[in-house]
Amino acid sequence: MTWNHRIIRHRHRDKDGSVTWTNYYITEAYYDENRKVWGITEDPVGVQMEEDWLDPGLDGIENESIEDGVRRILGEQLEWMRQALSAPILDYDDVPEHGSTDPVDAIDDEDLIEWNEAKKTLKEKIDEQNDSSE
Repeated sequence: MTWNHRIIRHRHRDKDGSVTWTNYYITEAYYDENRKVWGITEDPVGVQMEEDWLDPGLDGIENESIEDGVRRILGEQLEWMRQALSAPILDYDDVPEHGSTDPVDAIDDEDLIEWNEAKKTLKEKIDEQNDSSE
């Protein structure tokens, strides 16, 4: 499954179905294997992060200060959101699942620890291969 940021047009309706107001926002959109949007997050997304997202060893960035890491990660998120500006706007009513769970949030901590360990091991193997080919 893949995802990206998209602009959503949300037409709010009264009881008889008439549009009372419309707002636009950026959200995460999740795609099925045919690249069709099947879900979006419940609320608009903001630019935020948790400090434990910083892992210089896994990101390949050594000796990065916390402040520089925060700037880098938040900058990456802003770039992903900026890319939503060049994609067609999605209509809220056309998306099958509203309030879909972010797949990353659905992973429990033990699975995440195993994933991070596997990612680190893979990086070490790639580095070893790169070193041996030089």
